[in-house]
Amino acid sequence: MKKNHSLLALLGGVLLLPPALAAAPTTTAPGASDKDILTAELRHKSYPKWDFVLPKETWTTVSDRIPLPGSDSSAYQVAKRGPLKIEVDSTGNGRFDSKVKGMGGSLTLRGRDEEGESFQYAVRFKSSSSAWRWSAGGAMRGKLGGHTILIIDQNNNGLYNDYGQDAMIVGKGEAASFLSRVINLKGELYDFEISPNGTQVTATPYEGETGMLNMTEEYTVNGNLVAAVVRSGDYSFNVADYREGLAVPAATYSLESGYATRGKTETVRIRNGKMGPIEVKAGAEKSVGWGSPVRIEFDYEKDGEYVTVQPDVVFYGAANEEYHTFTPNAKSPKIIIRDKRTGKEVISGRFGGC
Repeated sequence: MKKNHSLLALLGGVLLLPPALAAAPTTTAPGASDKDILTAELRHKSYPKWDFVLPKETWTTVSDRIPLPGSDSSAYQVAKRGPLKIEVDSTGNGRFDSKVKGMGGSLTLRGRDEEGESFQYAVRFKSSSSAWRWSAGGAMRGKLGGHTILIIDQNNNGLYNDYGQDAMIVGKGEAASFLSRVINLKGELYDFEISPNGTQVTATPYEGETGMLNMTEEYTVNGNLVAAVVRSGDYSFNVADYREGLAVPAATYSLESGYATRGKTETVRIRNGKMGPIEVKAGAEKSVGWGSPVRIEFDYEKDGEYVTVQPDVVFYGAANEEYHTFTPNAKSPKIIIRDKRTGKEVISGRFGGC
């Protein structure tokens, strides 16, 4: 007999205290006359030590070439030399001049774009038992209105203007949102445009209706909420670490991804799961109650006196957001099962493969 069961769990991992719901009024963004139009030039920078947290990191299987639109080479050739080595034509001149060995590595592809300007694109590689895969290993970086901005080709197509698909970081931090048509610079909203090659950006004062979104103040964790990425069409923001809320365009958002840490080694990733829409109304604040308590959904089979719990468990938070990919060792937080009558611990343990 196979059943589905839900259990409120006492977790000894990342998630602890229960959040609550709240709401408070706020004001709309200032008019266009109060702000200046901003422009900036961005340059490519490689990041061999990749510490960024992306909302939807993409790894593309390596074939015989890496195509990059806009460069003077239609493709950079790749040759597999056994299970743990590849050679790459990093300049697009038809000769293999770079090697990646072992479990992975990084290098920079170089050439000239269609206008004859110097062209660079950093690539990360990783190998598995079945294939090599690659992902963007750099970003277009610069200063916009005095604030650092990074644009990452998250979908690996060589272009930097795929709104809602590529990734961006505005200001400090290592957690990115999706590339957004509206950005928040120190509390003020701007329409944002970027050229396909990522070298030119323009920010124009946003004049639409705004509200405040707060997903930090009432999300209590025994650790650090690094990313809480929301999206509405081509609008996207990382609203983590804003305890007083963040000004965003009035719209209906969904939670796309999240990431929390504790100490130097414990991490957990978050996705929408069964979480409902988040409506931010004009001139109002939306505060979201999410996090713990966390419930566990799993299947089990009963055979006489024996009960077998299946390992494919799912962890849902207070707003039905889903927690997954626990580290270290892909193990869940500690689960304690107690006798309902006496309160004594019956058994405890952790699920693997989470």
